[in-house]
This record gives sequence, structure tokens and C-alpha cells, in this order.
Amino acid sequence: MNFYVTLTTNCNMKCKYCYGKSCEDFGSDFHDLQIDYSLPTAMAYSVQTLQNFLRDDAYPLLVFYGGEPLLQIPKLKAVMDAIPWARFVIQTNGLLLDKLETGYLERFDVILLPSMGTKP
Repeated sequence: MNFYVTLTTNCNMKCKYCYGKSCEDFGSDFHDLQIDYSLPTAMAYSVQTLQNFLRDDAYPLLVFYGGEPLLQIPKLKAVMDAIPWARFVIQTNGLLLDKLETGYLERFDVILLPSMGTKP
């Protein structure tokens, strides 16, 4: 089963993927959108809780999503270390990939990068 793990909702960019394009896709500027700012901006449960939740899934796929998950590298590594039987995917803007050790990078089945909106 696929599980999306939002390590943080914070980001170090404003990619078209997350901001401008999403408004265009829905045909709205979202002026009337009500945002609940009381929601946590970071993973609010422990790594142990996640590990226990996934214990009975022999082949979980964890998708690190956000925000920018690489703003939380220690937490990302803790999750990967605690759940070694999982497969991993990350959606990232890629700016911090060089901050993650090669051994962790090699454990990702897929690394998703957004289009930055540039044209040839």
C-alpha cells in the first residue's frame, strides 16, 4: 500500500507545481479558501507510531511529500532507518539532495522533481 508522509508543510521555494499551476488547474484563485492554520506544519506523530502502523504491511511504499521533505533530513533518515522493509519515493524540488548521504539517496525507488516552468 502507498502511504504519504508529510514531514513538513514548509518549503524553500514556490514552484509552479505547487502554487500557480494548481490554481490554473482548478480555474480559481482560491480567494475564498479557508486555511486551518492550527494544523501541524510538521509530522505530528512519532517515528515509532509510524513503524507500528506499518508493521503488518510487508511491502509498504512511503512517499515523502510536503512542503519540502528535505528540510527535515534528520526525520526523513529516522523514518527510513526505522522501516527498512519499506520502499521509498520522494517528491522534492531537488535543491537539497546534495545534503542527503548517498546511502539514503540510493534507497529511493523514485525521486520526483517538479518542472520549474522553464521553456527551451
